[in-house]
Amino acid sequence: MGLLSFLGFGNNKNKVEITDNLIAAAQLAKTELDNKNNYFKTLDNEDFCKKYAVELAQVFACCDTLMSKIPNVLELNKNNFNTQPLIHLLFASADDMFNIIGASDSMRNFANNNEYIFLPDENNIYAFLIADKKIKKQFGVAEVDGKIVNDVMQNILYFENEYFATAMATDLEKLKNKLRLRFVFLLIQKYIKTIEILQQQKENLRSQIELEKSKLLVNKNLPEITIIQKNVDELDTKYKEISKILTPENQQQELHKFLQNCNSFMSEQNMNYKVNAMGLIYDENIDSNNNEIMELDFPEFTLNFEENNSTNKVGFFVAITKKDIKYCIEKVNVIRSKSRFV
Repeated sequence: MGLLSFLGFGNNKNKVEITDNLIAAAQLAKTELDNKNNYFKTLDNEDFCKKYAVELAQVFACCDTLMSKIPNVLELNKNNFNTQPLIHLLFASADDMFNIIGASDSMRNFANNNEYIFLPDENNIYAFLIADKKIKKQFGVAEVDGKIVNDVMQNILYFENEYFATAMATDLEKLKNKLRLRFVFLLIQKYIKTIEILQQQKENLRSQIELEKSKLLVNKNLPEITIIQKNVDELDTKYKEISKILTPENQQQELHKFLQNCNSFMSEQNMNYKVNAMGLIYDENIDSNNNEIMELDFPEFTLNFEENNSTNKVGFFVAITKKDIKYCIEKVNVIRSKSRFV
């Protein structure tokens, strides 16, 4: 069963519910496209939304599938840093966690929004944290065949935070809506790049054709003229093919296909590790009843939005109270003010 059929859309676009989120996604996509080219300016916002409703809903569904793989929300506070292994591995210490949150430009900007300002201190702010999963090798002490042995090669799991958060909101569903729109934005940027590549190829072909034609004007050798004319004809054929693709009608059709293929740009693989509080990775067959050993499950995402370049990231939903955020920002402000006088 295809994804569209599973969603209940089939071939009837009237079955797609035009939600506020879908309208926002369509407006975002239309604005980005119109800023870069003229292929979609024949459509107004309403027509664009109706035309691509099924595909945008499919993008949302793809994003929702990926988000459903993310573990439960991690509540960031000092107590959970000491008791929850994932939080312990995401930050070097509780102070490090507070400093990263307080120094985050995205968090500090969010703290100036009315959505944050009028929120009670005890309420949570939700954010999406992106990090790199790392495994390093080091020598350590381990028990081998009942004996304590030094200099045993061990694997240590840890995370590096690229930045604190890509999006944040006052409730989890609002956060997910922002991530859906972010997914649409990244896809449209990827599509715009494919158009720009075609446009550059078209210009290169135009230059090559002009160069070959200039050779015809000065060359009197018939065999060489025949070869040059053949080159001109071949280049002209390619030029016309790309020109045909780069028409509003065809580009509007190509966008349908591109959005339908959204799952090829982002995928996930489930990671499972048995570790201790320091991130030491144990063999998967080790007894999990050992109180020192914790089992971690989380997804690692593969992103393919850059040309010929894919990146692997892990993502977590995190929550922190407004009261703690205020503490984090004030803490960093004090550190920064002191550093000015050093």
